[in-house]
Amino acid sequence: MGNPWDEDLKSLASAFGSQLRTVVATIDQYGLRQQHLGKHRRDVEQFFQAIAAASLRSEVAEGYRKRLLKYQDKLFTFLDYDGVPWNNNNAEHAVKGFAYYREVADNLMTEGGLKHYLVLLSVFQTCKYKRVSFLKFLVSGETDIDVFSKGRGERVLPMIELYPDGMESSRPSRKRLGVQAGGEGAMAATALNESADRSETPDWGTHNIHTAHVPGVGMPLSFF
Repeated sequence: MGNPWDEDLKSLASAFGSQLRTVVATIDQYGLRQQHLGKHRRDVEQFFQAIAAASLRSEVAEGYRKRLLKYQDKLFTFLDYDGVPWNNNNAEHAVKGFAYYREVADNLMTEGGLKHYLVLLSVFQTCKYKRVSFLKFLVSGETDIDVFSKGRGERVLPMIELYPDGMESSRPSRKRLGVQAGGEGAMAATALNESADRSETPDWGTHNIHTAHVPGVGMPLSFF
C-alpha cells in the first residue's frame, strides 16, 4: 500500500473488502444466482450510506470514496441478475484474442477489416462461454446463438458440412455420388483420381470450377 499510515484509507478499504468477501463467500457456495445474492443488496446499500456520511481527512481516501459513490449503481449489478460475473476476468481473457491479432497483423489493419474482426471475435467469445461450436454456428445460417444452442426452430442446412475425424456423414459421399451419376461426372472424377495416383498435375483448364458461398463466411469456397 502506498499510504501505510493513512488510517482513513485503511478503514475505507477494510469496510469495502469485508463487504465484498461476504458476497464472494455466497458465490462460492451457491454460484452466481440472484436468488441467493439478492440478500446482500441491503448490506450494500447500508455500506454506501455509511461512506457517504463519513468525514475523511485524507485526500487519497476522499478520492476513493467519491469513486465508490459515483459507480455504486454499477459495482454490485451482479447481485440483481443470474450468471453475471462479479469481476472482469472474462473481459480480460476475451481481449487477449485482439491483442494476438494486433501482433500478427501489425500495420496491416484497416478500419473496415478491424470492425469485421471485432464482430467475429465477439461472436466467438459468446459461443465459447455458451459452449457452442463457433464454426457450426457460422455455417448453420442461424443468427441467434441462444436459439442455435437450444436447437429450437427449423435448422437451415448449410451448403457445405464439415465432420470431425472419425465421424461419417449420413449423406452419400462424393465417391458414391460419382459412381451413381455416371456419364461425364463419373468420368471426370475417375480421371482426377487416376491423375492424383500417378502424382501428375491435372489440367485444371479442362474442368469447370464451381464456387459455394457458406453462410457467415465472406469469401466463396472453390471446389471441382
